[in-house]
Amino acid sequence: MWLKWLPWRLLLSRLAKSRGFIDPVALLSRLHRFAQPSEVTEPIELLRAGVILHARGLINARAIQHNLDWVWPFWVQRQFDPLDTAFVPRAFSLTHINLTHRNWTAVGLPGVDWLPIVDPRGLVTPLFDGWSVDGWIIPDAGAPLLPSKAAEALQHLILDDRLAVETEVAEHGHRLRSVVEVVQEDGRPCCLIRLEGASASAGWLVAALRPFNPEGVSFIHKIRYESADASFIVNGHAQVRLDRAPDRVDMSHYRRGDVLDRLGVEPPARSVSCDVGMATAAAMFRLEPGAASRVVLRVPMLDAARPDALAAHRPRAVSTAPVPWARALEGSCELEVPDSRMQQLFDAAVRSLLLHAPGEVYPGPYTYRR
Repeated sequence: MWLKWLPWRLLLSRLAKSRGFIDPVALLSRLHRFAQPSEVTEPIELLRAGVILHARGLINARAIQHNLDWVWPFWVQRQFDPLDTAFVPRAFSLTHINLTHRNWTAVGLPGVDWLPIVDPRGLVTPLFDGWSVDGWIIPDAGAPLLPSKAAEALQHLILDDRLAVETEVAEHGHRLRSVVEVVQEDGRPCCLIRLEGASASAGWLVAALRPFNPEGVSFIHKIRYESADASFIVNGHAQVRLDRAPDRVDMSHYRRGDVLDRLGVEPPARSVSCDVGMATAAAMFRLEPGAASRVVLRVPMLDAARPDALAAHRPRAVSTAPVPWARALEGSCELEVPDSRMQQLFDAAVRSLLLHAPGEVYPGPYTYRR
């Protein structure tokens, strides 16, 4: 009880000023003066969310700015390019956050509090606030197909008896297609990622593990490949299962650069550790000219009972079994109009409402999921 009698404000003010920082107590006092007596002060949850957002922005400022030769997500490629209309000058920005392309789409099952997200170029973040999975086509000679750097992409929702996001990118004579959804497998939800690649020349279809997501850096400290069941173990607990063994596996850590620059350079790797948290890995599948290559990746929902599962990655399953989409849609409001675009928007909105209301209602699947 004696702790509440300590002069916390005085101690906090002196500590901040001794380190050359602005006095936080004085700052909050100034903020309060802008409110009339009848108005509420700033919501503490918004302050907390802002601190978290800009804390990641500080990490982004160090990780991205000095490593622009890496393959970053779509928003970074656009926002950090001085020739792009989305360019944001950074000279006087303390933090680097996603300001221009905050558009990602959730997939999932009704009744399950677990929402993987897909960005505008097909980058998949299976676990909440976690790392991501990307698809590439790397030819033996010539320019590669890296979706986040592509000028255009086709993307749409599949709304039949499921909810899936399909992304197709074509460039330099290569074509890459991905379909992402959540299915029920082995008694628990699983994020299913189907990659299909084709090229006019010989090369590789690559499934890559990336230490970032649509908000910025998300640390990967360890990656281990298990050849017995063709799977990656990420950070000691999360699993990425492949439906077939890759022809080659490459890995890298921060000091050696992005795994893209290590493909085929050294003997295949089986594990990597990175104290910075920027480990990367690539599963490579041989691509013959004119022939399509396919691979399916599965990321099971983490077991919340496991002590090594990070709290931020623990989805709370509200239902013991997911509700099929057909049954979840029973009794919902229906709209029939001749305008196909309006019809699709309405159908998508109904499914989005069901998806974001597994018990509590979320304004969004990621940043606003609180």
